[in-house]
Amino acid sequence: MSFGILAIELAQGETGNFDVDSPEAMAERYKKNGPPKLEPKKWSASFEDFVSKCLIVDPSKRWSAKQLLVHEFLIGAQNLQPKFIE
Repeated sequence: MSFGILAIELAQGETGNFDVDSPEAMAERYKKNGPPKLEPKKWSASFEDFVSKCLIVDPSKRWSAKQLLVHEFLIGAQNLQPKFIE
């Protein structure tokens, strides 16, 4: 789940847990409130699906790294060039 949370934080440019002082406290917050959510309709369907596969609570149902590496979001990102490279 932490990879999905990191993806959301990187995409949205903020962390909702800057006030939490330990990983244990953060885990408790996620158990109580659930993981952060992507802003609706701001992201591609492919990215939203990728994040949803990362945020599945049950580890036996959550996608593995091997599965995520062939997700359409990452496959599509392989062909992108950073804008600062000419």
